[in-house]
Amino acid sequence: MMMKPLLITCLSVLASNETQRNVVQIDHIVLAVKELESGVRQFEEKTGVKPIYGGSHPDRDTHNALVSLEGGIYIEILAPKDDLVEVPEFFKGFDQLTPVGFAISVSDMVNLHERVKKLGFKTNGIEAGSRHTPEGKLLKWELLLLNDPNLFMNPFFISWSDDSSHPTKDQSVECTLKTLQFTTPNKKDVKKIFKTLETEVWGLSIELGSTSLSVSINTPKGEATFK
Repeated sequence: MMMKPLLITCLSVLASNETQRNVVQIDHIVLAVKELESGVRQFEEKTGVKPIYGGSHPDRDTHNALVSLEGGIYIEILAPKDDLVEVPEFFKGFDQLTPVGFAISVSDMVNLHERVKKLGFKTNGIEAGSRHTPEGKLLKWELLLLNDPNLFMNPFFISWSDDSSHPTKDQSVECTLKTLQFTTPNKKDVKKIFKTLETEVWGLSIELGSTSLSVSINTPKGEATFK
């Protein structure tokens, strides 16, 4: 996946079939780290599960490794590409895996964009993204990022192309999401955005306070939390 100044972009929507794709849910959670191999090692030591290399992002300075969770959700470990001359400023403080963003899958991006604009929130518009898997498959998606200077570390929204498989499709599942807690001083505004989805998002808790993100998952080694 790739990185934005205020929001982190990435991938995804639901797991296996078109019926699932119409459900609004957490798509994936982004854990940033300064060096991908180190991040993969940290995750495996903590959970007993080794992330699978996902590939690099064209025209971006990032690549990733993925861990599938039950229900078509996944963890994306995001790091700068190994061949960069210098580590991008954003990543320099991430010696340990740190949650930096999460994506919500939606089936109708255009409709969501119109609703968000009517609420008065600024966006970057609907953006196209893609990457090649190590097997050479092209994955394509659309993203909607909130770009309001009064908001920070908010969810972004994603919709996979109909001709792209979800990244979790061919991966074994050994972990489940317990909870994703998003704490924000803008709880009221974020709730207003989620109200446009007209459904509750399972596993997501939005709390009032200083901005932070914490994810807990059930793993072969027991519960693991990243924050």
